[in-house]
Amino acid sequence: MESIYKYICKNIQNNGKLKDGFNLDIYNNSNGELKFAPGALDGINYYHSKIETDEELVNYIVEKFKEVNGENIEETANQIVEYFNNSEKRVLATIDNILEWIIENKDVIDFNSVFRLALYLVIESTSIEALKIAIGIIGLIDLSNEKELIDVLIRLALYDEFTLYAMVALGNLENANDIRFMLIKKVNGWGKIHLLNTIQVTNDTIKEWLIINGCKNEVHLGYTA
Repeated sequence: MESIYKYICKNIQNNGKLKDGFNLDIYNNSNGELKFAPGALDGINYYHSKIETDEELVNYIVEKFKEVNGENIEETANQIVEYFNNSEKRVLATIDNILEWIIENKDVIDFNSVFRLALYLVIESTSIEALKIAIGIIGLIDLSNEKELIDVLIRLALYDEFTLYAMVALGNLENANDIRFMLIKKVNGWGKIHLLNTIQVTNDTIKEWLIINGCKNEVHLGYTA
């Protein structure tokens, strides 16, 4: 199956937006009949629920980080993808714990291999949740001079399921607010809601656009009013 990133890239239009109605349903491993809009399940949990850290998930991912080395990056990535594709695990409440573990143990693990694992997953993953973790790991480094990686994260942010994660990863860039403003004009679902909560009104152009267009979204006006 084609990777999520490549599938997204293939569906970006000349105006920089994803095609109307674009989704990743073909990658959704949920057995439930109810289908959520892109980013909806994370959005509902983020704004309305208190969800507990999944310790089993943390322990599994941590073990993979301990095992990964320069020789088994692809194999480890495939194991992580298979783990998520054979379960209904979600990373929203757990990703911070995973990233904190990496930071606390950066001197005792092979961080270079962990980072290369994340790069591989970002480009090749067929698991939505594994891709979210990979985005988080990439955000641990200084991206100031990593234009290609920044562009990859921006493309992923066009899809509402990944907007929140990508913008956290890009958040330390000097031009992070400019990126938010560029993206907020290209997404109209949960991604727009996340962006509205973090964008800074630094000039009249942003202020005018938000006044005229800020409230419009495909989820519910209550989130943006």
